[in-house]
Amino acid sequence: GEFDSGVKDCDRALDVCKDSAKALYRKAVCLKESGKLREAYDCSTACLLASPQ
Repeated sequence: GEFDSGVKDCDRALDVCKDSAKALYRKAVCLKESGKLREAYDCSTACLLASPQ
């Protein structure tokens, strides 16, 4: 679906810049909306670690 496509787009962005807080955040949102809550949580944690301010 739409959110699965969003996850793939974010994965491509993360291939270029693995610490992109924007890509990690958007991936977490897409995962949450897809019902993949554990993966969304893990991605959110990675986002916070990439952008600690």
